[in-house]
Amino acid sequence: MTYKRSELMQHRIEQNKKAIFGAAKQLIGEGGFKNAQITTIAETAGVSNGLLYRYFKNKSQLMINVLNEVASIEVQILNDIADSDLAVADKLHNAVRVFVKRALNDPHMAYSLMLEPVDDAEFIQARMVVKANIAKPIERILHEGKCAGVFMVNDIKIGALCIVGAMTYSVIEPLNANQNSSLDTPNITQNPEGYRAYFSQEVADFCLSSAKVLVT
Repeated sequence: MTYKRSELMQHRIEQNKKAIFGAAKQLIGEGGFKNAQITTIAETAGVSNGLLYRYFKNKSQLMINVLNEVASIEVQILNDIADSDLAVADKLHNAVRVFVKRALNDPHMAYSLMLEPVDDAEFIQARMVVKANIAKPIERILHEGKCAGVFMVNDIKIGALCIVGAMTYSVIEPLNANQNSSLDTPNITQNPEGYRAYFSQEVADFCLSSAKVLVT
């Protein structure tokens, strides 16, 4: 009897945490961190503020959990590309293109996790760790390419940081298309999927050309 009660309680705890986590992700995806206030998260999850704080000590911890979960998926995708049987140049191109395209598919989430200004030292530190984790599979690809004579990169770590910078900061323009009238072009508004594909391809082309040895 006690065992069943404990099992039921554990299930309820997991369901509550899942609801809170899902609500936080939903609100961030709709309008960034500014949209994900504790009261709003609790209301969306169907729980009280007090119950939310029972599982997460503050908003920072909850946001870091969201960051780490979303980022772990992206890092795994990059690692899968790095471990694939593709030619090394294709690995780099695919890694950049897929990352940028996925960021553009979920714009508020991508902007919030990578670039949205936050006054939270813990979250900023967690974001730096995530960017370092994103850089690791890029480093592996660059190292493989350098050993194969395909890439000409003197410092692998610096090269990877430059590519990660392009992968993240380049998405600001299309992510802010709705807020900046100068970017409200037919390419974006009339064919958003086509533009996202085009944009991610261009960023990938640039990153590949910056690392690849020119054949003369």
